Formats: sequence, C-alpha cells, structure tokens
Amino acid sequence: LFPSTIVKIESLRGKFYTILNVNQPEPVINYCTGDENPIGNGVPSYLHLEKKGDHLLISMPMTIDSHIFGLGERAFRIDRKRLKLSSLNSDPGGYERGRDPIYFPIPFMIKKDSSTTMGIFINYPGEIRIDTGVDNYDKISMEIFSDSVQIFIIDGKSVKEIADGFIRLTGKPFLPPKWATGHTISR
Repeated sequence: LFPSTIVKIESLRGKFYTILNVNQPEPVINYCTGDENPIGNGVPSYLHLEKKGDHLLISMPMTIDSHIFGLGERAFRIDRKRLKLSSLNSDPGGYERGRDPIYFPIPFMIKKDSSTTMGIFINYPGEIRIDTGVDNYDKISMEIFSDSVQIFIIDGKSVKEIADGFIRLTGKPFLPPKWATGHTISR
C-alpha cells in the first residue's frame, strides 16, 4: 500500500539486493554499482511505506520468533527485539547500559525468524527512529526524518550471508598498518 503522498518509488535489482529509491533521493554516499536493473515496482509485499508530513514511515511484520541484529554500537543486548532506538550520531559523554543514541549507530539491521532472513540498510545520514516491537508487538517500524531515501534490501539464507552482502555493498574496513598495532601507552 502506497499513499498518493509518496511521489515516486524506483526499484532496481542488483546481484544480491534490491534498491528502493523513494522520491528521488540524492544520497551522500552512492553504493550503486551501475549494474542494477530496473524492476518497476519491486517493493516486497511485506514492506509498507507511508509518507507522514515530511517524514517517511517504513514498517514490516515481526513474528514471535523474530530476532533483530545490528543497528550499530549500542549499550543493549545483541538481540534488538522489543527496543526503541534512535539512529543519530551523538556524543553522550559517557557509556552506560541502556543509553541511546551512542557514538556509532548504523542504519542496517538483520531480521531473522523461522521463515525468512533479510537485511535492510537505509542509506540516510539523518535521524531515524526505530521501534522493534514496543508500540506494536508484531511490527518493526522505522521513522525517517526525510521524505526521500534510498533503501537496500539484502537477500540471503543466513545471517552470515546477509552480513557478507552488507560488507560487499559498503566495502571492507581497511587493515591498519603493522605499526598501528604495536605497543601503546595510555594515561
């Protein structure tokens, strides 16, 4: 279901992912390779997009056996199910359990349950509020503080395949030089 307030959705299919360009986004970092093929309205049936003012709301179903992983550095348990989180870089001035947001949020999550494993990466540097089953017990919802965004849906059969797909999409971290891993002194 797409309300008429969403101007345009362009769907592209890559080797292991689907890209949804909502309202012609201009991403800060472009992860597209140029090998993607247009697929018309290839929005998965489980994904609901809705425009609310100048925000975009994304929601998808969550089952009792769903597990949510990712979303960057957090002072929470590894399974992010039943949490409300904010994806906004900030300096909290300390690190304590349950504090959010913290230094390094990443708008990428893996959803795993008995029937599906999928990854979703929101290519947007601004604020995103994520609810993984607090307000609606059977729903994951994300409120993006923009009405144009690029969404990557990463395919895979396992959590490892999804994580590998995300690394292939965004790039591997570089290996630091040998001197950087040597003796260090801290005060």
